[in-house]
Amino acid sequence: MFYPIDRPALGKLTAIMLIGQTINLFAPMRLGELVKATLVETKPVSYVLGTQVFRIVLDTIMLAVLIVILLFQVSLPDWWRGPGEALLVTSILVILAMGFLVVSRRHLFRLLDWLEVRWPFNRGRSILDMARSFLQSLEIASYPVVLMALLVLSIAIWVLYAAVNYIMLAAVGGSASWLAALFLLVVLMLGIAVPSSPGRVGVYHYLVVKALAIFGVDQATALSYAILLHFITILLPAGIGALLAWQQGISFKAKTQYQDE
Repeated sequence: MFYPIDRPALGKLTAIMLIGQTINLFAPMRLGELVKATLVETKPVSYVLGTQVFRIVLDTIMLAVLIVILLFQVSLPDWWRGPGEALLVTSILVILAMGFLVVSRRHLFRLLDWLEVRWPFNRGRSILDMARSFLQSLEIASYPVVLMALLVLSIAIWVLYAAVNYIMLAAVGGSASWLAALFLLVVLMLGIAVPSSPGRVGVYHYLVVKALAIFGVDQATALSYAILLHFITILLPAGIGALLAWQQGISFKAKTQYQDE
């Protein structure tokens, strides 16, 4: 996302990513995304937020593809189809909005330059600088090879998500299938889209039990699966993030510089 220059160290980015995910588990309004942006020191906060929005769009594309695949599975229940279709429509709108920003980026730059010349107040100019920095982060879309690499990596990441679900289901003695793994992945993503309890405790486990019941997994086995999956995907990354933050010596001081480099 930071191609081609001023890329932070991979270890530090990993720590920042996990710290943000941990904060999102307990803070409202996905505050962790803003915290992640303030911890990256090589770029303005608005630029980093732009890379995160682009990453969310890539995830949205993967989620939309999965929903389309699952909607053609007649064996799945009706209770998820309404939310699934709503999320699919939302995903398409998000993708179209990002496509508009990428395609019209040069025109938006000209508009910002026009506004800057005519802006009567000094205070408001920082907003224009932040908007310009945000648009600069979308330059990644102008590199076809890099964009293709990002898509391939996104596919690999989501395959790993599903593989974790599949392997864990087989490990607890459930009837492992890729359909169950993919359906559970989408259901959990639907659960993340709405406000939940701190750490997603309870809600996460309920969704897992409800989703696996469709595939004949009894409640006791499904609850054991939910506890293990919650530990692996939620608690373990949070612990690793805390260790990496300590190792990297990351400070939680917010950046005060928003200027373009």
